[in-house]
Amino acid sequence: MSFSDLEWKTVQLNLPGHEESKITSTPAIRGLRSSHARQSAAQPADTMSLIKGRRYTWSEIVEKAGADGTPPYYLLHRDGAVVAGCFTLEQNPEAPLVVLAGKGPQMSELADTFCAQKGSIPVCLKSGLGEWQCCGNFKLVRSSIDPAEIASHTDEARRPDIYKLLFLAEAV
Repeated sequence: MSFSDLEWKTVQLNLPGHEESKITSTPAIRGLRSSHARQSAAQPADTMSLIKGRRYTWSEIVEKAGADGTPPYYLLHRDGAVVAGCFTLEQNPEAPLVVLAGKGPQMSELADTFCAQKGSIPVCLKSGLGEWQCCGNFKLVRSSIDPAEIASHTDEARRPDIYKLLFLAEAV
């Protein structure tokens, strides 16, 4: 094993009502999960275990993000906060940088909730049958409800149901 086989992970999670926290895990051998992580008492233990580059099943993401697992599934949530994003390239061709939030009471409400909250969330893209790859933690840069801007981003997805665009950037 060489130094290049080790990875240090620093993850930042911000939930409403909690102070900003950073977690740095001990080095992990690529392909293995680190079981040694220092965590803030204000954060669920499993939320920090979504690691950039790793593949997860849907149920693993729900469990590790601490989501309640109820629809809509593109913005996983718990107790009124968005805790993770899970997107398909068919529905969101520019994901994870541009997310097309659909119309509908729950979908638009969660998009608005995400826009109002501070901090970053882990984002996963569907990478195969029953498999999702974590792209890292992303934060909202801006959103748009401008019809012309929405139209310029929705041609490839061919979705007429777009409520809002969410522009994300990887959190450092």
